[in-house]
Amino acid sequence: MLYKEIEVDELRDKLGISDVKTYSEFKDFKKLFFQRSIGRILEATEFSKIEMEITERRARKAHKVRIAYEFKGQMGELKEAGFIAGHKKKDKPQDKKTNYNGWANRKLQINILLMKKGLSK
Repeated sequence: MLYKEIEVDELRDKLGISDVKTYSEFKDFKKLFFQRSIGRILEATEFSKIEMEITERRARKAHKVRIAYEFKGQMGELKEAGFIAGHKKKDKPQDKKTNYNGWANRKLQINILLMKKGLSK
């Protein structure tokens, strides 16, 4: 898996949600914004897996996170090379009540694609 480490405040700024009070706490940001957006990104792009974990805390608050991601082509290449046997992606049920900020979701997609190509700051 590839990854990018970024400060939580910088990530919120890049996504354009730093002023949204609903996402001021990290647990709300991860649950209400990030996890919901990931489902949409996985459906619409070549990403097969995207995860976020806290890598640094300051005063018991999340300060820095690692966003790890994997592409569909990566797994296929590893299977063909004999490194992975019988790996299958599980289907996730669709959540009909998903409410998300479409613009912020699109910005997240763009930033992840830029990270993939090494064009992000």
